[in-house]
Amino acid sequence: MSTLIPLSEIVKYYTPELRNFLISLGNIAQTMNIVEMVTPVNASQEKEKWLEAAERGEWKNPHFQYNKDLLATVANSKQQLEDLFEIMGPALSTVSNEAPGKVLCELTKSRYKEIESTILLAQHILSGQDSHAGEDAKAIYGYPTAQTVSVALTYADCLGQGGGKLQQDDANLRTIRNRLKELEFDANRIRENFILAAEQCGFSETRPVEISEYTTAIDVRDKSSRGPIVTIPASRKVNGLKLVELIGHEILCHWGDSERAALALPLLGSGALKPADEVLYEGHATLTDYNTKFNLGDEAPLRQSPFYILAMAEANNRATFAETAASLYKLIRPTRSDKSAMALTWTTCLRVFRGSSGNEKGYVFTKDRAYFEGRVIAERLHEEKLDSILEISTLSEKDIQVLRTVVAFEQKENNQIKTVLSMWNLIYQLLDGKL
Repeated sequence: MSTLIPLSEIVKYYTPELRNFLISLGNIAQTMNIVEMVTPVNASQEKEKWLEAAERGEWKNPHFQYNKDLLATVANSKQQLEDLFEIMGPALSTVSNEAPGKVLCELTKSRYKEIESTILLAQHILSGQDSHAGEDAKAIYGYPTAQTVSVALTYADCLGQGGGKLQQDDANLRTIRNRLKELEFDANRIRENFILAAEQCGFSETRPVEISEYTTAIDVRDKSSRGPIVTIPASRKVNGLKLVELIGHEILCHWGDSERAALALPLLGSGALKPADEVLYEGHATLTDYNTKFNLGDEAPLRQSPFYILAMAEANNRATFAETAASLYKLIRPTRSDKSAMALTWTTCLRVFRGSSGNEKGYVFTKDRAYFEGRVIAERLHEEKLDSILEISTLSEKDIQVLRTVVAFEQKENNQIKTVLSMWNLIYQLLDGKL
């Protein structure tokens, strides 16, 4: 088959046997959230000790601990996955040998492989094998290219010199921004507005939006220990300006992209079998952040934060947490105050070393390459009028590469602008006190 088909026609190549296999595979994967696995349970305590030492000029290695019960649950799924392997071949044999069928088989195998790598990652974190865990993480998330590292270094230098941002401002926009900044939203009101935005998009019933004492950041998760969920830290407070940005990023992009991908590619596009690689996922959302800021006359960064990429490059050269932090701080300090630079150094290194003991060489967690690389890729797709790909961004880069061998993705007009314009309605509702 040589003629490219619309993405909507792929669903015709699903067989009952393939669907049943994917459901079974999803049952194993649905609680395997890697972020939960690699989040240290003692991060707050280690941060406090580390910052105190750093203020004295001492660069220390933290000692991270993890949720052993959670890791053991994931690790113990190995036998279930191996048992399922026995029926994968027969299930795939029922799928058409035409090109779209072959693509479905390839995507299915890649999902199985990722779950296998996730189980290995859990086993290696549980046993404290940092170097093996690092290789598992890179197998799942990939690694920034040399070109990406070079561009990140150039952009960090640009930020250090006070550049790297674009602003189109006027008195009216300043008035709107100032009025939005005067509004304050606690976790309960953030939740109410998230649900309202999801209702306006027509998908508010697909997952709960909950306030959590345990999460440290607002997160839209397709899989977690409780399944698909949106979580908001109980202590989180934002002003109206930040709320508009969060609704665009978390609801219109992350949640919306997941729902669209689920319809376009059932069981493979999102949900329990959502790929861990979030380059397109974060690329779409961060490009929307840029458009939101720019259209509100705020300072809009031309690139995402380069410091994750630079920390990964340092860690990949077998630097410890302390060595990476010392090097990274020198790049961050020119861009902000000393206290802020120190805090960002900690946060960046924490995210790059999460999943490790924190005090050994040979580990790097590369998930956050998605922000910098994703923004670059999203801009390119947007320029090519391929926002139809960004709208199903829960799929990975590799997924899209495979699909493009058989799918003619629809060329669409400037959906980023439409996204921003849709948020203007929200802005005026906020200013009128209707939310």
